Amino acid sequence: MMKLLRKEEGGLVLYCFRLDMGRMRLPNLGGEGVISTSLTYENVVGMVHSALDSPYVRRMKMLAKSL
Repeated sequence: MMKLLRKEEGGLVLYCFRLDMGRMRLPNLGGEGVISTSLTYENVVGMVHSALDSPYVRRMKMLAKSL
């Protein structure tokens, strides 16, 4: 489970994402030899979308509908 706490205009918002299947793609971390970096909100959203759009997840959802 991924939890993300973000400060917005109205206060703090907690986003929760449960990854049952699929994989997240990491953003470009800045080159070879980089072992640590900070992620922006846009990077995290992109990682979540990459997991939802993966071919494996689409295939499993299609198979689940056919049962």
